[in-house]
Amino acid sequence: MTLILRKYIPKVGAKVKLREWQDYTSRNLHVWAWFEVLRVNSDGTVVLQHDNAGEKLEIITLPCKTIATPIGWEPRYTIYCKPEQAETIVSNWFTRGIVVRQSHDMGSHMPQVFQPADNAGQPSWQFPEVTDSIPASECARLFRVVSVVTQEINHYSDPTLPDLRAMGRTKRGKAIKAMRADGWNVRYVPYAGGFWERQRETVVHEWEEVKQ
Repeated sequence: MTLILRKYIPKVGAKVKLREWQDYTSRNLHVWAWFEVLRVNSDGTVVLQHDNAGEKLEIITLPCKTIATPIGWEPRYTIYCKPEQAETIVSNWFTRGIVVRQSHDMGSHMPQVFQPADNAGQPSWQFPEVTDSIPASECARLFRVVSVVTQEINHYSDPTLPDLRAMGRTKRGKAIKAMRADGWNVRYVPYAGGFWERQRETVVHEWEEVKQ
């Protein structure tokens, strides 16, 4: 049993670029030109047509491995979510298929969004295109689901938590070490006046192994 990673195979009609500069120059192609996928062959090659601002030019056949993957496309994905969402994703979304969208906002703190395939409308302007679409039959193999708990370490709202801000360096270090030993990642956030928070991740579903 082993994990088998997917290889990117473009869809017919997609606009693509080649992966490397040498993939263009070694074939005397205009560097960073766009191509339209005309056909995907069973031998691992694709038939492309040079698309120059709508003008259809030469037709070439290249190995799939020379095609650049879309930004955000991955052989497999990890979904980080709140604990109350994790079970829904595994028990419900996996049966419906999942769509992946990559953010076009370079400053976004959320580079990707995941949606059930049957309810995959554009959530906001940052996510105009579908980057990948995983059928229900492949979700268990290609998605890892991680539950994330984030908690502000606030002694006043929760007296059971250490008062890190009032502690000296040595005592604070011991308190942080104890929390890390319990599976928490602890950090100081220098915003909104500054505060301490801790975060713990739990794997709810691991990528499934398949037979080769």
